[in-house]
Amino acid sequence: MQKGENVTSYLTMIQGVRDELAAIGEKPYESVLVCIPLNGFSKEWRTFVQVIFGRDTLSGCISI
Repeated sequence: MQKGENVTSYLTMIQGVRDELAAIGEKPYESVLVCIPLNGFSKEWRTFVQVIFGRDTLSGCISI
């Protein structure tokens, strides 16, 4: 996520990457589609990201 970029445009870009992968027959794990974008959020979203990473369903994610 670039400085000044809003969440909607960031997540739209992530969806585009997912769609491009699907177009070539690649299907990443759902957890990867959550973990990687969360690690890309800007520092202003740190508390939100930490709460999401704390969920049991994402226990395998690594916050960087």
